[in-house]
Amino acid sequence: MNWIRIFPLALGTFAIGTDNFIVAGVLPLMADDLHVSLAVAGIQATVFSLVYALGAPILASVTERVERKRILLASMGMFTIANAGTVLVPDFATLLVMRVLAAAAAAVFSPIAMAMAAELSGDAHRGKAISVVTGGLTVSLVLGVPVGAILGEMASWRAGFGFVATLGLICMIGSALTLPKCAGSDGPSFLERLRPATQPDVGLVLIQSLVIVGSTFIAFTYLAAIVSELDGSGRRLAAGFLFVYGVAAMIGNLLGGRSADRIGGDSTTKRVVLVLAASLAVLSVATWLPSGTMALAVGAAAVAMWGLSGWAFTPAQFSRIAAMCPTQMPMAFALNTSAIYIGAAVGAAVGGIVVTALSVTALGWVAAIGVLAGFALLHLSGATRS
Repeated sequence: MNWIRIFPLALGTFAIGTDNFIVAGVLPLMADDLHVSLAVAGIQATVFSLVYALGAPILASVTERVERKRILLASMGMFTIANAGTVLVPDFATLLVMRVLAAAAAAVFSPIAMAMAAELSGDAHRGKAISVVTGGLTVSLVLGVPVGAILGEMASWRAGFGFVATLGLICMIGSALTLPKCAGSDGPSFLERLRPATQPDVGLVLIQSLVIVGSTFIAFTYLAAIVSELDGSGRRLAAGFLFVYGVAAMIGNLLGGRSADRIGGDSTTKRVVLVLAASLAVLSVATWLPSGTMALAVGAAAVAMWGLSGWAFTPAQFSRIAAMCPTQMPMAFALNTSAIYIGAAVGAAVGGIVVTALSVTALGWVAAIGVLAGFALLHLSGATRS
């Protein structure tokens, strides 16, 4: 496998993951600087996820026939410009425009980068090449998002998006120098991409992904604000909590896949979703403790279990979908990814409502209730198959 060609693609997904998740560490700073409430600032997370979710299948159909290197450079160029523009935005409305552009560009880049990696690696290393590219998203949780949060605390929340723009520029240069030209292909139409969702069992799984992952974003979007409640002295520990979450997510991603192979996707999802609900509830309990060491320790443990169980759910859920749609796996995977991002959009919006109507301390409870609703849907799918 030619790592020199694969690395720029992985760097691109690393930049996209950082751009998507960085908001969790800088949202309070963003709200203060742009003179909007915390709930209003969280709207941009909803916008990003929604544009990505709806744009991915549509834009994939539109751009599938275009030469791959050209579309990769164009989309990453647009992504880089949007993040550079975010650094300079004068108000929240302009920020939303930049986030729409960044999300649309990311929706084009990610699936084409995976396809390009598969084509360049050959049959013997195809799975490894795809995992390297998708791994950029997980690594962004461990490295990119905490770095962005640290830059936000040391300089400004804008510095984090400047960091993302720099990553995008390096990706463009590396792609231009190393990637060969690669012809596009005649893929399925947009309506054909939606066909797996018409299967009752697959449709129910997509709803499960939307509800469970979306519920976690009720709290994740406002994680920096939750950490402030635990700390009692500001937001300086948000980067540390994000690092804990990212390391746990990497471990959970591996364990979830192995567990699905060993005991099956159904059993794995049910077990980890219960742990996920409990960890989110404990996070709210931690905010009730007196601010300081005890609250931070309980909160950090809850975040670690949250990252572990939440990211163990994802590969197990994809494993279930693969078993349901063995002949339409790519399309079903794309639909599940869209369901996840729609869930993230809805979750961020619900989080804003919770912050406004209740408080930051209620986010974990509401998220846990949502996850339990998803757990009920998991049992419903089993009963339906029976």
